[in-house]
Amino acid sequence: MQVLRSYGLFAAFAYIAARSYHSWGVCALYNRSSYWWTLGFSSRPEERGDTPLSIEGQLPDWLEVDLVRNGPALFTVGEDCVNHWFDGLAKLHKLAITGGAVFYRSRFIESRAYKNAMQSRRLASQEFGMLMAI
Repeated sequence: MQVLRSYGLFAAFAYIAARSYHSWGVCALYNRSSYWWTLGFSSRPEERGDTPLSIEGQLPDWLEVDLVRNGPALFTVGEDCVNHWFDGLAKLHKLAITGGAVFYRSRFIESRAYKNAMQSRRLASQEFGMLMAI
């Protein structure tokens, strides 16, 4: 795979992820989809099990690696929206290369803030960039 040889493993993962995310579509907050910065505030509420990803070319059979990262993925709960990127509810993302195939998986981190938000269907705690009414 040319990307893997030229730019390294991280670039290969980024390339695979970008091609996969492109087909899922993006729904930006505040109906401002024309602004490029709203892409960073796009909620991804679904969790995915081991989802096989299509690749171009072949990966070596000996390559077995997992890349796990976390970041904000849910910016709205009910009618509430966060005001800062740090306040999005966190999700783990995993890209796995095994046996010449690539798989993607995602799951929310079930923090206290996440559990409270899911139970009350609203943002129930004050976070980094939020002002809450008392």
